[in-house]
Amino acid sequence: RVRIYGQRPILVLFCAGLLSLTLLNLAEWMFIHALSVSFDPWALAALLVAQFLLEQDRRAAWITCAIGIALSFVLLRWQPSLGGFAEPISLGITSFTVLCITMLIWPERRDRAQLVLAAGLLVVIGQQISGVGQYFTTTEAMTFDHRAYLVDLSLGFNPVGVVLSAIEAMPEFLNTSVMHLLHLTYATIMLMMASVVLLHLRNQSTGWSLALAAFLLAGAAGGTLYHVFPAAGPFFAFATFPELPLTSALTPAPAVLDPHYIRNCMPSLHVTLALLIVINTNGLSRTVSTFAIIFASSTIIATLALGQHYLIDLIVAAPFTSAIQAMARSIVSSKWPSPGFWIGSACVAGWLFVLVTHVEWFLEVPGFTLIASALTLVVSVFAYTVDARNSPAAKRDLIRWAAIAP
Repeated sequence: RVRIYGQRPILVLFCAGLLSLTLLNLAEWMFIHALSVSFDPWALAALLVAQFLLEQDRRAAWITCAIGIALSFVLLRWQPSLGGFAEPISLGITSFTVLCITMLIWPERRDRAQLVLAAGLLVVIGQQISGVGQYFTTTEAMTFDHRAYLVDLSLGFNPVGVVLSAIEAMPEFLNTSVMHLLHLTYATIMLMMASVVLLHLRNQSTGWSLALAAFLLAGAAGGTLYHVFPAAGPFFAFATFPELPLTSALTPAPAVLDPHYIRNCMPSLHVTLALLIVINTNGLSRTVSTFAIIFASSTIIATLALGQHYLIDLIVAAPFTSAIQAMARSIVSSKWPSPGFWIGSACVAGWLFVLVTHVEWFLEVPGFTLIASALTLVVSVFAYTVDARNSPAAKRDLIRWAAIAP
């Protein structure tokens, strides 16, 4: 049997993921008597990306792509409601079928096909685990959406409203194009995460394990913090969205929200994962790094424009990202977490503590929210810099971003 880089740990993680998903579903059934169905169509497309990046002979990947595109037209005719999701679903199904057939018919290609299948499905399993974990937040009857919205407004402007107004001011064609692009960006976060891991695997770089550890840690820690400050986002909390209510009609007290809406706002995992994607492109090409920066910028705008998050969710995501990356680095290197982890964690804990127990500081002290936000971003960069001092790779990363920024 041919030894393939990363095969054994990938297969072990794949099996561990399936076991974790099974146990989580069992716990969900036992404690809340329901099974959540969380499905990300774009995550399935990671299988085809894995074929292109990890297969030695790409002819099979091109054939898979052609069959998948043809299948997407069939799916659209059969189920028009699928819309733009028909392509990733059909590509994923076709890729899965081709890889399974390869393992059954060509023993000499079985090891490679196993690696491709397991690596491509890791993101699907991770998304399912994250979905089940987040579904537990629906047990919270009350949310802090009104409080988050009021804290946003204490900055002196309405961040969500400003972004929406800027997009609406564009010509109609451009407005429609931008909104489609933002929807696509928001929907493909899992596919981008998978692509970073797969690119490192193709380059036979140990960066794949650091990236995967960071993504998994972010999902686990974020799902836990959602119970501390439950919020669903303005799109779900306010029936009039994109029109937002006046402050006179709201109080910072917890408010009842439909339990069908997942409480997954604070901190923003979408922004956290987008920032982690940028950080973990270290060692990849300059083109990939630049694209990751553009993707992260679009994600930040999308979270506000689509009403999925409040600005403070994005601000807290910055130190959360620094803490997660530092923790992932310590796990991969089997070392004690660097000071960067503790600084980032303390910053996140401070925000949550004040938001939950002393929100009047944000709402009644002039300039408090603005100063706290600015300091948070500075502390986040400092925390990552401290982590970089203990890691030559992270230090090279900082130098590289400085070169790209201009």
